[in-house]
Amino acid sequence: MVSHRGRNYRVNPSATSFATVLLWAVVVVVAIAGGFGCTGFADEVRPDETSGTQPSDDGLQVAQGLYEAMVVVFEDDTPGIEVSHAERLTVISHFEAVDDGRRRRFVGRVVPVGSGIGVRITAEYQNQVGAQWEDEPREAVEQEAAPVELKMARRVERVYHRGPDAGQ
Repeated sequence: MVSHRGRNYRVNPSATSFATVLLWAVVVVVAIAGGFGCTGFADEVRPDETSGTQPSDDGLQVAQGLYEAMVVVFEDDTPGIEVSHAERLTVISHFEAVDDGRRRRFVGRVVPVGSGIGVRITAEYQNQVGAQWEDEPREAVEQEAAPVELKMARRVERVYHRGPDAGQ
């Protein structure tokens, strides 16, 4: 039995095995495509519609370039980087205070978008409840988070295309 946010779910062992296999299949497909994560850019990795060829090493170079641009933006625009996984093309910032008893951090991932590659920046918010921190539901922070996430993703795009000195 699995418990999630006060709800209990009964999990069939064969369903768990299937779910595990399915999860690994998705992870492999996403890793091959360049990682996890929402703005679509980097036309260099789109397949050539006239020849029908797929991107090869260029896609990996673009994904790595986007990851490096994301690291630059996180170093400049957040309180610092807590976790950085080049092999997973993921960057996670340190938490920063937003209000009294409230904090946020940013999670950035290079992801496949359509037939190209882009980045997804997600702001995660927490409230302090006693000595513990509890995650705020995404639905509750969507309006607050979306503009900041988009601004950071666009900055990653500028840094990627113009270099690390791209404007704020």
